[in-house]
Amino acid sequence: MSNIFLLFLLMTSKIFIVDARRCVFADEKVYIISRLPSSSPQLEVHCQSKDNDLGYHYLKPSQNYTWGFCDNIFVTTLFFCHLSWGKKDVTFDAFKAKWFEGSRDQVFWVAKGDGIYYSDHAPIDGFLEKKFNWGK
Repeated sequence: MSNIFLLFLLMTSKIFIVDARRCVFADEKVYIISRLPSSSPQLEVHCQSKDNDLGYHYLKPSQNYTWGFCDNIFVTTLFFCHLSWGKKDVTFDAFKAKWFEGSRDQVFWVAKGDGIYYSDHAPIDGFLEKKFNWGK
């Protein structure tokens, strides 16, 4: 019985290692979108997980920053972001994996003058949910 279990572990581990670009569970995408006023300073975006620091990115109004990744086999992937806009800033979990969440394969975070909005569909203004106010 233990030999069968070991064989099973070896076979499944190879499935997960076959190709780092092919996701076994879910291929996820996160979008950070600047919808700040056209005359405003750039939005500074710094996102990371426990394992990956995505660096600093600077968005002009109407620009976006996007990254994709594969959720890990334990469904514990977490990316958090710090956004700065002038003297205002906010930090939040941009992606947090959850079991049995359904088919959410992309999330959209939209920075506006009054705060940060969320959608798990294309970010049409009527379907955005305000999640955070800017801190000072």
